[in-house]
Amino acid sequence: MNNVFKDSFCYQVDIFVPNKERVFDQIRSLFNKYYLLTRINLSELLTDHFIEKFLNKGDLYLFSSNTKLDCDTCACLTPSGSLILSVSESLNQRIPINFSRKSSKFTGYEKYEIEISIKDVRKRKDFDFLKSILEQIQLSLYAYCTTRNRDFENDLREFFGSKRVHTCLNRIDCRVKYCPTELIEKILFKCVTNGQDWTNVENLLGCLTNSIDLVKYFKNFGIEEEKISILRIKGFIPNQIVKEIIQCHLKTLIDDDEDMISERVFLKVHGFRDSPLSLVNLEPSLEKKMRTNEENFVGICFKIDQNILSYDVIYKDFKKIFIVSQNK
Repeated sequence: MNNVFKDSFCYQVDIFVPNKERVFDQIRSLFNKYYLLTRINLSELLTDHFIEKFLNKGDLYLFSSNTKLDCDTCACLTPSGSLILSVSESLNQRIPINFSRKSSKFTGYEKYEIEISIKDVRKRKDFDFLKSILEQIQLSLYAYCTTRNRDFENDLREFFGSKRVHTCLNRIDCRVKYCPTELIEKILFKCVTNGQDWTNVENLLGCLTNSIDLVKYFKNFGIEEEKISILRIKGFIPNQIVKEIIQCHLKTLIDDDEDMISERVFLKVHGFRDSPLSLVNLEPSLEKKMRTNEENFVGICFKIDQNILSYDVIYKDFKKIFIVSQNK
């Protein structure tokens, strides 16, 4: 399970727990404030002070805000110190060639993804030349620190200046819905093996979260209903927190009801539409089929039976559905 997600970020996490009226306090507590940094020159990320203050701690995520992957320069930074750029053909030609890069074609545009290790790039002979190019790229960036007991806001204001640092909050919403038991068992928590299975899951989740009449999509289901609790978090969310939810908090959502032989939890993790990074690790053959300029998300169905965890992981990129991982 640890190898499914990349060390990237998402903008929304939905958690569905059937037959429960749950309080998600432990999961709520994982979400700190995040920040919007404005008018940031990318060359500022190459300084000794930035490396010492942020990169050496290994807890900083950055992601460009209000940029379009198909036609704008986009950037993100992972805690390991990888600066990933999506740039135009003209800008790509100006950047020294011996960086890891790949090309992506969009309607009317060709973009290039370039990965730069901030710590290693300072040792290069052409460092000053690269820095002069990055000085010309100015972006607004979302920022998140995964260390909870650190005065991250003060560090940001000290480094970038208070006028360029703005506080944001993740939006957290808890709801309890009623859903026919038959639909929960036969659709939401069955083994998803093909596109039609996932289409049915999406329709059911959409109805539950948006209060749409189920009869529009499903017919002839039984009258017996169960409660299903929904937790939705929206904002800027590192995948590291999603991993922590999976590893440390899923079992706390399971009732100790001795009559229940097994229990299931469903997560839906939404990627940013215009992120240079995808949510999950894919095989090289699947990586080539991706369209990262469309909304992508991961659906994970967990089944806990006598303390044995099994799961299905489904990745949807635009209209294509991939079985990422199965652990039966």
